[in-house]
Amino acid sequence: MSCARETSSSKLGFDPTIECIPPEDKNATNRNYTVKIHDNKDEPQESIDRKRANVYTFATKRCISSYRAASIRSRGTCIFEGIDSNNTPFVIKDVWIDHDREVEGNVLEKVRKYLEKESPGDLQLFLDPICHGCVLIDGVKDLTLPLLQSTEKMDLGGQAASQPGSSDAKRKGTNENRSVGSVPDLRTGEPAVIGLQGGRRKRYRIAFKGRPARALHDLKSERDVFLSLLGGVKGASLKP
Repeated sequence: MSCARETSSSKLGFDPTIECIPPEDKNATNRNYTVKIHDNKDEPQESIDRKRANVYTFATKRCISSYRAASIRSRGTCIFEGIDSNNTPFVIKDVWIDHDREVEGNVLEKVRKYLEKESPGDLQLFLDPICHGCVLIDGVKDLTLPLLQSTEKMDLGGQAASQPGSSDAKRKGTNENRSVGSVPDLRTGEPAVIGLQGGRRKRYRIAFKGRPARALHDLKSERDVFLSLLGGVKGASLKP
């Protein structure tokens, strides 16, 4: 029992940066949460200490969308409508992305800097994040564990390997980075290396000031639909 008391909740798999808000109505089916966002802008771990004090706390009001179990390799995206301590409306996005991918907030920052010089009037077409960063657990980035790599080989073809110089062998080639469980393009006996791919994921959160927009399929007015489509086309046609 003493060992259990000494173990922190984070080591048991719980996320200390998000907590459930007890509902006033005991029969309520929807759950709301307090969510913390570390404004570290996904900086390298060794330079995060000076950013640890910048933590924003929001209270969610409703879940806009959730893809927690879309697939075995899902990003687990959740988007909430929420407020801060001053009742200012925000939209909060929580997602797991590849550990080496450039984060959304940094991309938007580059886009907005470009537009400030080249086309200030188009800034209204792009979201402006108020804070964003990788989730920190006990001061450390929340990363998935590395996948186990297998050195064993498995014959996925079921037939004898193609002879050197044959047309099948030339077309197939060799790909040792084939993802887990994928089948060779052609039926040969050439072994496929299992377990070399499957990168780590990092948990990332970003908050945008303002109320969430309505989905296009919820618009009733033809004028609103046309203006929405026009704005989307204009935003997509801008130079990077």
